[in-house]
Amino acid sequence: MRILVLLSTGLVLTFAQNSALLQEFIAGNQRFTVELYKEVRKGTDGNFLINPLSLQMIMSLALIGESDEDFRKIFSTLQRPEATLDESKEMFTQIVANLDKTGDSTIASANKIFVKKGLEIGEDLKVSAVNNFKSEIDELNFLAKSSIAKINKWVADNTFDKGVEMVTDKSFSKKTKSVLVNLQYFKGYWQKKFPTRATKSRPFYVSETVTKQAELMEVSTNFKYAYNHSLRAQFIELPYRDSDMFMTVILPDDKYGLPGLEERIDELFYDQFYYGPKVRLVLPTFELKSTVQLDDALRNMGMEGAIGENSGNPNDNKFQVTNVYQKAIILVDEEGQVVPAKRGKIQGTPPWVEVLVDFIADHPFLFYLKSPGAGVFFIGRYVSP
Repeated sequence: MRILVLLSTGLVLTFAQNSALLQEFIAGNQRFTVELYKEVRKGTDGNFLINPLSLQMIMSLALIGESDEDFRKIFSTLQRPEATLDESKEMFTQIVANLDKTGDSTIASANKIFVKKGLEIGEDLKVSAVNNFKSEIDELNFLAKSSIAKINKWVADNTFDKGVEMVTDKSFSKKTKSVLVNLQYFKGYWQKKFPTRATKSRPFYVSETVTKQAELMEVSTNFKYAYNHSLRAQFIELPYRDSDMFMTVILPDDKYGLPGLEERIDELFYDQFYYGPKVRLVLPTFELKSTVQLDDALRNMGMEGAIGENSGNPNDNKFQVTNVYQKAIILVDEEGQVVPAKRGKIQGTPPWVEVLVDFIADHPFLFYLKSPGAGVFFIGRYVSP
């Protein structure tokens, strides 16, 4: 029986009944995240943001329509635990129901598969797209300007980001069979709010030759914090309100040391020795928007021959993934719950010790959003205001 990927987004859901499967899922998500980051950073010098979990989801939908050979390549690259088709469909239905809201954090998502007019689409793919993946399938003539406009309008309408074109008339050719588009927006509310009065314009050190002004927030309170001497980097966890999701910020000691840290990205997901000191945290406010075409990255990761214009038989009308696009937006600002004046201690900090640590993110850093019961939701880097 054909197998499909299992995905979770913050709630353990039915995975809780099988801890072994859950651990396999989380481990696979982490491996996929690392490999995807390595590929995407190759062609990107500036800020970027990707959502590994969401990409796994839309690629899982595409699996339903793929041939057996392509299925194996895609499934292997996604590094997912196995389950029957029916079990996967049921799981995805539960997952999608929880995608739009996690506690006070807003997670808006949209998926769509644009296919060439006349392409053979199996009924199972059509039904699963709507019922299990909260997705749509739309037929287009990819060579028509009106189709390009239609795709860009759909992206703009679902991200509230007008005036930015995801695709142009040079994006497709007569070989284009299907285009997968995945959109994600995240706005969270911190457990511990940054006081707006402390936000100031300060220098942000982009490179040895470039310094820019950035709006930097500041708060002093207790956080989960770790220092890795081997990586020469600080780690801090910022929890979101009414959610198990948190953001981890990883800051190299060297102001211009992010590239070296990225070379060792696998180690960033090793267990760190966190404790709970009082931290003076300085962090930029930012709205990071990133549009990435991912088919090259996915081919390099193991999907060669399974996706792209040269995959399959260009002369038949069978479903084949040609292009994969993802647009992700994350908003980071001061909003959250006001930190009470009475100082408390995080578990792990001896009550007789008052530790003050400076975490000054005034130079490029890496960050990711994660749920302990699901895996990595977003990962990205911030290098310039």
